[in-house]
Amino acid sequence: MSGNNNSVYNSIGQLSKETKNRLMNDIKKSLGLNSSEFVLPNSSNEPYVDSQLEKFLSGRLMEESFFIRMWLTILNFFQKDKSKEDIYKTYVIKNLENQINEMYKNPVIDFKKECLHVGFVEMFFGVYRYSMELKEFFRKLEKGGIVVEQTILEIIQSKVLNSKKNLEDFLDEGKYELFLKREKTQNDLEESLKVKINDYINSIPSNTYRIVSDMFEFYYVFNSLAFFPYKSFFSFFNVDLLDNAENISIVDLEVGFGTSFSSVSKYLNYFFDILYTLKDIEIDEDIVKSIISNYFLISDDISNSETISREDHMSRVEYVLKNVLSILSKIVGLSRTLPYLDVFRVYCKNPVASPKKYVPFFDVKNFYENILFLNVMGQAIKKRDSSLKVLVIKEIKSLVRDPSVILNLKGEIFNELNLSHYSFKKLYFLNDFFKNIYDVRMMEVLRTINNVVLINNHDLRNIYVDIENNIAALKKEIYNIYFEIDYKNEEFERYKRESKIDDPYKERILKWCLNESVSIDKVSNRFVDYFIELKKRCLALLENHNVFIRKSLTVSYKSMVNEDKKITLADVIGNLLEIINQTLFIVRNL
Repeated sequence: MSGNNNSVYNSIGQLSKETKNRLMNDIKKSLGLNSSEFVLPNSSNEPYVDSQLEKFLSGRLMEESFFIRMWLTILNFFQKDKSKEDIYKTYVIKNLENQINEMYKNPVIDFKKECLHVGFVEMFFGVYRYSMELKEFFRKLEKGGIVVEQTILEIIQSKVLNSKKNLEDFLDEGKYELFLKREKTQNDLEESLKVKINDYINSIPSNTYRIVSDMFEFYYVFNSLAFFPYKSFFSFFNVDLLDNAENISIVDLEVGFGTSFSSVSKYLNYFFDILYTLKDIEIDEDIVKSIISNYFLISDDISNSETISREDHMSRVEYVLKNVLSILSKIVGLSRTLPYLDVFRVYCKNPVASPKKYVPFFDVKNFYENILFLNVMGQAIKKRDSSLKVLVIKEIKSLVRDPSVILNLKGEIFNELNLSHYSFKKLYFLNDFFKNIYDVRMMEVLRTINNVVLINNHDLRNIYVDIENNIAALKKEIYNIYFEIDYKNEEFERYKRESKIDDPYKERILKWCLNESVSIDKVSNRFVDYFIELKKRCLALLENHNVFIRKSLTVSYKSMVNEDKKITLADVIGNLLEIINQTLFIVRNL
């Protein structure tokens, strides 16, 4: 208090005599003081005037609330702009004045004297105070990530009969497998999902979107109120920190206002449009609870520092819900009992026009489509690795006669050693592929291509012969590595039976396995290169327009499986390409 008094005294000392007199008259008028309470003498005795002024300011003004001192500034601000008076109809203003004053014991407005009473400022700061409490809640929502979006999504899902939200609802297994096999790009997958989701979105009755939009109206209004630029607004009144009354300096009143009414009208219009909307707002308690619940679920998941039980979670939700609903109710209650909304309409807006209902445009349908797409596409990306493993196993089972040789390898070689990150499964698959697929089903086809189809085309034939020779050399390397590992595993099992396995031996085995794993990766990469080249050549052969080649490919033969069915060499090469695609996918992802 003493610090504040000193500030006042120092400020008074800087004022001229005329300014001091004008200040006292303004204060008397603004506070509605009786002339008998304080009479400014018509004396040239300046020390006496200063004494009276200081006495009044220290004994009267300093006892008043910060709201009143702030009101002096705001009141003067409102009264500066008189250019709009001529557009107001006299009967509109008079009727409004009577209507408002009838609601209160003491008149709160007098247009004839061009003044409002202190209630306007009390209202403004009352809303401000509640909004600051509310702002903390909205800040938490910002830190919680997509809390509100998640809540909106849940509400929409609950309103839609048989709602869809999973990847399987919009994408059949075959198309997703093509994506996993890289036969379809992510862009292809996204486009397919967008079409399916758009069809689903359009199938929902439009009334559902309107209901959800209405339910969330209150949230956006309160969010706008909480983050209203109060500080920018009050910067026009030379107030830097609203929560610190000591920053108010009386000297500021003498300086005058460097800004016009229009400079700050955008803030006032924005603020009062929100309050107009609040008068008719309905607080949806279920929505608030859902938002709070989602906030804690997401924030707990992010922190992951402690395990939150369902009981603790609900307890926290109920506690925050109670406080937030209390603040919301106070703001709505305040907005519904204020005559100053109508006053502001006359002072700052065309009284004939209806106030703007402040609700930001929110396209629920578009939001639902976008957020659903992001969620579903997120599922596709998130489950890619796990789905890839499942698909690899599925492909192995469909291609390999005895898939357990590959899939159960962990318990078959170097048992008790952790070799899960090594490439042995890939080696065992390649070994089985050459032994049971390439040698049995593919080699004869390649020889037929070389010796029949390309018999008269030496250049193409030489390319196929080179590919076949490279594959043959690679097959030999794979067999050698396979036998080395098999031999080493037999040694390991023998040592285990004889209890000769110690730590140094384990380290040697692990080092040897690591080196072999590197070799396996190298031969696997060569395998991929060779068979990609073979695939490319087979496709080119099927598209070749040479007359002799076309005739060789289209000659029909009786099927060994079904004598009534005839097949061509082109059909056989087509089957060969399917095996190559399947094999390349397994080798790349095993």
